[in-house]
Amino acid sequence: MRFRLIIFVMLFSALACAQEFRALILGQVTDSSGATVPGATVKATNLDTNVSITTTSATDGRYVLAQVPAGPYTVVCEATGFKKL
Repeated sequence: MRFRLIIFVMLFSALACAQEFRALILGQVTDSSGATVPGATVKATNLDTNVSITTTSATDGRYVLAQVPAGPYTVVCEATGFKKL
């Protein structure tokens, strides 16, 4: 029994040390009338590191940027036929 407990503690300790602080940025791109905008380029830029992550909105306008480092971000969306604000 003691051997199993030691292995459990060792495995649990290894898992606890491997944790990272990551974030999830998600949303939906819509126009001024509320219609969804599929195929929009969504770019999130970390304000501390100036590193950008880019994705494209799905057919329903939704986007997900997963496993991004935690921190402050600015998010910009661009699509054909729309002017940049």
